[in-house]
Amino acid sequence: MIFVKLDCRILQSSLWSTPPAVRLTFITILAMTEPDGLCRATAPGIAHAARLPEEDVRKALQVLEGPDLDSRCTAEDGRRIVRVDGGYRVVNYLRYREYESPGAKRTREWRERHGLSQHVTGVTGVTGVTQKEKKREKKREKEKEKTDNCNVSSSEPATAPASELAPPPFIEGDQASGVERLQAPGAPPPELADLDLYRANPQLLRQWPTLMKAWSAAYPGVDIVAEVRKAHAWEAANPRKRKVDKPRFLGSWLARAQDKPGTSAATKQPATAPPSDWSDSAKGGKREF
Repeated sequence: MIFVKLDCRILQSSLWSTPPAVRLTFITILAMTEPDGLCRATAPGIAHAARLPEEDVRKALQVLEGPDLDSRCTAEDGRRIVRVDGGYRVVNYLRYREYESPGAKRTREWRERHGLSQHVTGVTGVTGVTQKEKKREKKREKEKEKTDNCNVSSSEPATAPASELAPPPFIEGDQASGVERLQAPGAPPPELADLDLYRANPQLLRQWPTLMKAWSAAYPGVDIVAEVRKAHAWEAANPRKRKVDKPRFLGSWLARAQDKPGTSAATKQPATAPPSDWSDSAKGGKREF
């Protein structure tokens, strides 16, 4: 909706000393003026809107189009309106439209800081984006970026260079045995080389030897390779529950496997034979000396 600012200083202007018909005609023209400062109307139309006789409006238009030596504004020699093609141009319309009092400026800045209103851009009344909308948009962008990063880290990179995906050659020799029989530094052991989610994961890459040694020492009663394959199968079957921190996830998985009954190292120790000095009668609860 178009609105017009009516400056209270008009009460001290030379316009206010003119006849009532002139003042009412000018205020009517202001109300009919569009944001570009042009009143697209004729004398009969202005007279109808102002509810004044057409003859009085024509006289008022002559006064408003004439120079005013007492006017505070020297533009157009103090004229209030100028006859142009299509209607009348209000001389100081844009000037007062863009004017903002100190109190109004403080109020606008406060409302913008708290996201309670939208500021006016120019003289057309078009509003910009509120502060709250900007914050929501930034929050959505951060959440989207975080989701994209999670998806990239939880799946095999399709555009990774071939040199990173190609498994390095095996380490052969007498020193390559047990857990230490690994591929080139940082590569997964041969038993886990076919796990797509872990083979080229950036968090596991270059850490496999260290992790395997640490897991073997911390969980002696657990088959590390078998449990890692189980964890991979679980993540492959539950894509929405895939973990971002792979080392931490695998460590927790192995810890739970260690705590399961029958997986501790003590339960896997073979039974020791009875002392050699025990005779057959010791089986009945007696020992011969």
